[in-house]
Amino acid sequence: MKGTITEKTFYQYLKCPNWVYFDTYASEMRPHEILMARLQDDGLIEEKERELLSDRQDLVEVTAEDPDEAFKQTLAFMREGRQTIYHGVLIDK
Repeated sequence: MKGTITEKTFYQYLKCPNWVYFDTYASEMRPHEILMARLQDDGLIEEKERELLSDRQDLVEVTAEDPDEAFKQTLAFMREGRQTIYHGVLIDK
């Protein structure tokens, strides 16, 4: 969904800033995208993310499945001043 920033977007940006640009503006998929999507969707990357964040003191997780609800939950955590928001969603309208 274009215009929606999710945890996957942040992961992609941290790995390669160009990744987000090409996902937004590329006209066709690249061959390796199918494998990366599978790894992300099957939770293999999520396990590694959880391991990396496990030592954070102020860690909260956005649990809403609906993007709009997840956005509202993310904003609420940001207003509370939480340090680490896992699965946060930002929407650019």
